[in-house]
Amino acid sequence: YQRRVHGGVGLAQVGAIRGYRVILVVVEGTVSTESRCSMKAYGAEIVVTPSSKGVNGAIFMAQKIVTQTANAHFCNQWSHPANSTVHYESTGPEIWNDSHGHIDILVSAVATGGTISGVGKYLKEQKGSIKVVAVEPLESPVISGGKRGNHKLQEIGAGIVPSVLNQDVIDEIFKVSSDQAIQTTRALSRKEGLLVGPGAGAAVFAAIEISRRPGMEGKLIAVIVSSRGEHFFTGHVFDDIRRECLSIPTAFESEFRVEKDTKVKPKKTRLVPGTPTDSYAGDLCSVEH
Repeated sequence: YQRRVHGGVGLAQVGAIRGYRVILVVVEGTVSTESRCSMKAYGAEIVVTPSSKGVNGAIFMAQKIVTQTANAHFCNQWSHPANSTVHYESTGPEIWNDSHGHIDILVSAVATGGTISGVGKYLKEQKGSIKVVAVEPLESPVISGGKRGNHKLQEIGAGIVPSVLNQDVIDEIFKVSSDQAIQTTRALSRKEGLLVGPGAGAAVFAAIEISRRPGMEGKLIAVIVSSRGEHFFTGHVFDDIRRECLSIPTAFESEFRVEKDTKVKPKKTRLVPGTPTDSYAGDLCSVEH
């Protein structure tokens, strides 16, 4: 199940349609250049906060902007209940219906926690035996009780435990390293035709490892694919591909010359004067073979 748009890009798009001024506060290094460009293309303003301050620094800055801006509203995705409610009302039923109720395990990487909280709550209400697995970066296992650290998975692992995250629905927290996630992300595009982001790669890696456990035969595992790969060509995942594409040389003019095949003799052509026909030169002649 694949989400179609970055949250900030979605807000920028709605702002453009409705005529709202949109100010988006992002943490340095956590939002790709492609996503920032999309936000700007929709007319949004972007404020970047230092990575050393983490998400809490971005929240502080957003709250400060609200106090200094007339008629401003803070769409705090880290604590707003609508974040999980929308997934409880839409994504959860969609997965349940599409799987015909046969789903056994849900795997989702955690960013704000809204998706896994809403979907997990709905699915467990339908079938109590369903297991919900949250995925976070090995280098920054904050949800597991570890310390915030640096990692390469831009869209997940915010370094906080979001208040919107309902940990009561989570049965297991699976830690995935940046390298494992990136390798899986690249494999998905080349082997499965799925161009996704590193958070999705982390979730798929976890799902594959879980499927290899004893007793998993015949189990149906649903994985939340949280992003599209087009947003990550300037990041750690596909940067080498971007650089390779920029350096592809243009073919020389000589490459387009067609050499005559001396083994094939063309048919002899005889021009017959006096017969009207089309000709580049406008001559009155016809062609006989």
